[in-house]
Amino acid sequence: MKSFSQWVVRHYKFIILFCALLLIPGFYGMSATKINYDLLTYLPQELNSVQGQNILEKDFGVAGNAFLLVEDQEDWQVQNLKKKIEKIDGVEKVIWIDNWADITIPREFIPEKVCDQFYNKDATLMQIQFMEGSGSELTVAAIAEIKDLLNRNMYLGGTSAVISDLRILMNHEKTIYLILAVVLIFFILSLTLTSTIVPVLFLASIGAAVVYNLGSNIFLGDISYVTSAIAAVLQLGVTMDFSIFLLHRYQEEKNRLGKKEAAMEEAIHKTFVAIGSSSLTAIAGFLSLSVMQIGLGKDMGFVMAKGVALGVIISLTLLPSLILLCDDLISHYKHRVLLPKFEWTARLVSKRYWVLAGLFVLLLFPAFYGKENVPVFYNLSDALPREIESIKSTDYIKQRFGSSDTLFLITPCDKEWKLKALASQLSKVDGVTGVTSITDVKDIAIPDEYIPSDIKESFSNGQYDYTLIQSKYAPADEHAPEMIKDIRAQTARYFPNSYLSGESVLTDDMIKLADTDQKEVDKWSIGAILIILALTFGSITLPLLLVLVIELAIFINLGIPYYTNTTIPFIAVMTIGAIQLGSCINYAILMVTRYKEELAVHDKYNAIRNAVQGTGGSIVTSALALAFATIGVGFISKVDMIGSLSMMIARGAVISMLAILFFLPPLLVICQELIAATSLRWHKGLKNEGGEGIEKTIS
Repeated sequence: MKSFSQWVVRHYKFIILFCALLLIPGFYGMSATKINYDLLTYLPQELNSVQGQNILEKDFGVAGNAFLLVEDQEDWQVQNLKKKIEKIDGVEKVIWIDNWADITIPREFIPEKVCDQFYNKDATLMQIQFMEGSGSELTVAAIAEIKDLLNRNMYLGGTSAVISDLRILMNHEKTIYLILAVVLIFFILSLTLTSTIVPVLFLASIGAAVVYNLGSNIFLGDISYVTSAIAAVLQLGVTMDFSIFLLHRYQEEKNRLGKKEAAMEEAIHKTFVAIGSSSLTAIAGFLSLSVMQIGLGKDMGFVMAKGVALGVIISLTLLPSLILLCDDLISHYKHRVLLPKFEWTARLVSKRYWVLAGLFVLLLFPAFYGKENVPVFYNLSDALPREIESIKSTDYIKQRFGSSDTLFLITPCDKEWKLKALASQLSKVDGVTGVTSITDVKDIAIPDEYIPSDIKESFSNGQYDYTLIQSKYAPADEHAPEMIKDIRAQTARYFPNSYLSGESVLTDDMIKLADTDQKEVDKWSIGAILIILALTFGSITLPLLLVLVIELAIFINLGIPYYTNTTIPFIAVMTIGAIQLGSCINYAILMVTRYKEELAVHDKYNAIRNAVQGTGGSIVTSALALAFATIGVGFISKVDMIGSLSMMIARGAVISMLAILFFLPPLLVICQELIAATSLRWHKGLKNEGGEGIEKTIS
């Protein structure tokens, strides 16, 4: 490692130039990486609903769908609009009344069941089916063209329209997220570090790592909009620790050695292990997300773990180079650090440790209860502001036609009477507002050749028939699971091998997987970090203690929404535990490492006081950097899926900081003898140095 640090110091100008050149492919990769806005595409392929969706897309050319409600228009005008929409690239078909009957036929001669699905007084409804999924470039472009055709009294809603608006909103907000994070981090670092220039160097180096991380996502094909929105700000906050570690060591070595080159060589050499071990916990936390059955976890976990790894590399190469280049400026713009000395905190935790430990135990139970009962939402539209046009249109369509979603039932081609009988049974299911299949226009006695080909191709391909089921329940509605269960039960009587898909069905499957996934993520993140800590400290009990303190912080963070009656997105519940544990365990590692050093020369009371005073500033700086990086996103994001997760990360950083400063020290003091007995090379500490010694230590 010594030779590496020497190489970095000798070639720091080359490193700066090389890293600057790497920004070019990085920015290109960022612009070329596709963003997936449809979270339902991350469901496992083996699910019946996903297999059904694949059949719809592959065999029928039906993937995304939207609804268009038209008011105060003659049928011939609506038909002309339909023909224009059908010509748009990306539109597979448009289903309207003219698929069943000529519009010149009086409505009283059209079956009431068919008529009610397309007319409601002065309004008519058509369903637009797209060739590709709701979040694809082709579908988004098609939605934009459809909007250009619309005028007053026309309302475009449904999943594809909502996702299109989400895309527009996210493209507008993402840049603001990053700018706000940079400004807020610069502000907090300017207050907590010794020079105004240092925050600029930190942000420049970590910013380069962010560009490399986001740019390299091009090799993944696409990433989710959730990952895209928070990856940069989260990487800024999480990897800031490494920069702080290096800077503090460099300042110590420069005071000792005098020359900046020698000081930087020593700083890189001595912080390599600390940065490496700290990064492992963060990487383990993020990678634990990949055990989720829902593919979104793999997406977020891999991108963030990659970002941490790149942050380590940059902290040991580019950042030292920038510090060497700007060392004179750093010295010139020095100022006083606006942080407390933590004397009061140190005195409190060493004198009132039993009280604080009791408070720790008391908080565990209500925090855990709140965490277990936190209200959660799963529907994408619930995460978007109600003033978005597609959301308002979807709500209006539901109001006029009583239908909130369309389910797709795919059955093998078989006897016509079976499909007709099934359609009759499905129409009686609670929550079903309409059932449309080829049997609505095809009498059993009529030969196939007399049925118009466009109608046959709309609902049958020779191998499968598919039936449209209109539901009055929105996706994730509490009544939807029972309706889906009844539909499947009725279908199984006639077609044992069938597929049921649609947004409500896919969302129902996601809800079922989410709880299991959360438990798996928590188990793997805790297990992996326990192993890393056990190897780092050579201890059995110490890792348990550290993780328990952070887990309390996680419980409190997740419990707050329960006690404030706030509903949060499911993705926040599933991921916050691993993110907070992986990001904030470093604060505990820093405290324990310093405490262990102090035990060699002090008793446990003075050791913990010195540890709190010595690490308090670094812990607060690191925690506030993560909090400030994400809190701005939490406040300004109009997408609750992003805003809630960001706010919880920010809140979790602050809660973890407080837990490490006020609960970990008392527990270390109380468990000192147990830790010493179950750890390798752990100092037992000197005998009580007495009151004078204690006061002298903190003076």
